[in-house]
Amino acid sequence: KDKEDKHYTSSFFNPEEHNRSTLELINTGYIDKEDLQLYYYDDFFEELINKGNSYRDLITVLNYVVTRVVKRNFIDEEGFEIKNKLGYLKNSINSNLNKINNLPDELYSDDEYDWLNDYFHLEDRILLSYSGGKGEFDSAFVQNYCKRHGIVGFENLQFENIKSRIPKAPFGSEGKLSKDNLCNMFGIEGVSDIHSSYNDCILEWKLFENLESECVFFINYELYRCTPEYIIPVSYLLKYPELAKYAGIHVPNVQGKATELFKLEFPKSLIKQVKKFSTNITGMTIEHGINTFLNAKKQDNMLFLAENRSHLKFVGSLCSYIRDIPVHFETDGTVKAVEEEDRKFIEEVNEVTRTIIEQIKPLADYLKENIFIEDEIMTQELSITDDRKVLALCDLSDGKNVVEIKTNEVLEDEKNSKSPIIKDRLAKQLYYQAKGRNTFVLSVLFDTHFNIRSFSPIVDGLTIHLYKVDLSIDEDTQVE
Repeated sequence: KDKEDKHYTSSFFNPEEHNRSTLELINTGYIDKEDLQLYYYDDFFEELINKGNSYRDLITVLNYVVTRVVKRNFIDEEGFEIKNKLGYLKNSINSNLNKINNLPDELYSDDEYDWLNDYFHLEDRILLSYSGGKGEFDSAFVQNYCKRHGIVGFENLQFENIKSRIPKAPFGSEGKLSKDNLCNMFGIEGVSDIHSSYNDCILEWKLFENLESECVFFINYELYRCTPEYIIPVSYLLKYPELAKYAGIHVPNVQGKATELFKLEFPKSLIKQVKKFSTNITGMTIEHGINTFLNAKKQDNMLFLAENRSHLKFVGSLCSYIRDIPVHFETDGTVKAVEEEDRKFIEEVNEVTRTIIEQIKPLADYLKENIFIEDEIMTQELSITDDRKVLALCDLSDGKNVVEIKTNEVLEDEKNSKSPIIKDRLAKQLYYQAKGRNTFVLSVLFDTHFNIRSFSPIVDGLTIHLYKVDLSIDEDTQVE
């Protein structure tokens, strides 16, 4: 083809030949227009309509099924990849349409609703569901169905999605937090390879009982039950808001106004030697290198933190497609690979860290001459609230100052240079770290673009910003 013609026109696909529902599957990304089974999808949808299913019900169910599948990156309810898209779609749509079509006609009256409400006290209770997506399918289905049949009363019912009580799966374990996996983690019996509505309802109720009576959250890929004795790290407190409710912690509404004190731009001649790695090892090694360069004294909190974690109750763990790389932190500012297979990668990481650290002497001098003037500089200082409910670890600190190190953008709106505000979670983190001390943020900011060929970020620039952060608290507004 002509090099100037960058558009590929398919000789196979003609939208006028296909069912509207098939075209919707293409638009949503469930299938590709080059899929050789397009006509099988057409036949399936036409067969459903010929059997008497309404187009409205078909579209409702199709949207529900496809939205969930695409959002889960084509992982099914059991955590397995969906390889037969047509077969999966047929089973899912037929199952949901059967539920709709098998609702008994005798329930389609206001008198029947009144009887149900009186007998079960529906309007005095919360109706539980276990829905994917936004969690609104079951409640919306009941309300819309009753509205179409002229049944009044259901619009006043209260619904709750059980999934809203389940913490979000950690990065790297997406698709693994299925109902069956959760039941196995909680030790709930009755999980079966063959699913039925009756058994699923029992499992969902048992899950709700566990989630309603306990507060659970993830540490890496392990799920734990919280206990009153556990002092909650601020990073978990802000990631899992239910922890604050469980422990009775009132998180203040904190705002942090940033003033730039120091800026260090790396010369273009060095940028080619700098890489930003895809894991959090970039931040770990840069932070360690800065700490070493400043001769910061590491505080030994390992025993306390281990004892604190022992107060948690282990529930279970998820597998992940991301492998952690264990390292030892060396006294010269580098890290050492624990596993031989990681040695070459860690050597590359260390080379990048050395390149960055060798350029930060002006910044280090500024910190020592203007912030850490009197006291010894500490790293990993433990800061605990007076009620011993929240703890925070400080990257750099002394008796009067706290400096948090980040390898990402820290400003809420970087374009608002007149009165920049730091991000909300960072402001709250500084609040718990500082306990009244002066607060600063050191932002190591990589300017990158993504290389499709190497499937990795390419660094175009590197800038270090040091901000003085003035924290203010809105006493009238608190986050619970």
